[in-house]
Amino acid sequence: MPDAKSVDETRARALTYKLQRLSDYSVIPSTERLIDPYLPLGGQIVLAALPKTFKTYVGLSWACCVATGHKWLGHPVKKGKVLYGAFESYHGVLRRKEAWRKHHGYSKEDLDNLVCITAPINLAHEGSIDTALRDLSTQGFRPDFIVLDTWFKSTAGAKVSDQAEMTAALDRLTVFQK
Repeated sequence: MPDAKSVDETRARALTYKLQRLSDYSVIPSTERLIDPYLPLGGQIVLAALPKTFKTYVGLSWACCVATGHKWLGHPVKKGKVLYGAFESYHGVLRRKEAWRKHHGYSKEDLDNLVCITAPINLAHEGSIDTALRDLSTQGFRPDFIVLDTWFKSTAGAKVSDQAEMTAALDRLTVFQK
């Protein structure tokens, strides 16, 4: 049986495994969505397709809509802060972002909730996410939505056909996301 001091210490720290019961909720919370019904807040979406099939356009369109609160293809959007990892062609992303802004009639400042980074966060290596988290924190930025363009640049050095390496990369992505 644990002593009173260890029980108090356990209560004082945030619990990793907090017990939750149905009776704890008078109303069952709905799933929050960044873009309803497509992007759940806190979810992980993998946008995968062959090269040159407009993945960047879709991801950047989502990012611009979340950053401004603009409807995406007529669907409601929750406005938030967006981190876009432009790891292949930052200038191409910048041009597409500018085209989106002009097309939808927003000012450059209206897109200030959408920030880009160009140095890949390498999910194949433990230390990379620590550096990214520290740098984002130093700049006071906590995103609601993260786009990493591309997965291959985010997992450089890992074997994409190796289940253990990809599982480790996804685990690091979850750590970074939280």
